[in-house]
Amino acid sequence: MANREQARRHAKEKKQSGRPSASKGYPSGRLSGQSSGQLSPDALKLKLYETEREKKLIHQIVHKLNVVTLMVAHDKLYFGKKRLTRFYNFLLEEWDSVEKKYVSVEDMERALIEEVGIEFFHATET
Repeated sequence: MANREQARRHAKEKKQSGRPSASKGYPSGRLSGQSSGQLSPDALKLKLYETEREKKLIHQIVHKLNVVTLMVAHDKLYFGKKRLTRFYNFLLEEWDSVEKKYVSVEDMERALIEEVGIEFFHATET
């Protein structure tokens, strides 16, 4: 738990340092017209399209994971509307932290293994 909180604090401090990053849509400092690594307008449109498709797919997968998680909490742990709503809001906060890169899912997994001793079963590739 402490590792996750430290990671979040560190990421927030880094984010609030006031230095804009290129990944947030700010210019990277490269002058326009420079050919080094610059994409053509068509290639840039394709890259943005692929990024948007990937982002949409990830959000769809996360939504489905949330639905399954809430269903288990309702069916097996007997969470009603009030507890499900609270739990869902906490779940969304965690996903937001992952999306903002304050913490990774791997960090969360490690924390659960270390703090609780829970075992995770990973699907094997065929």
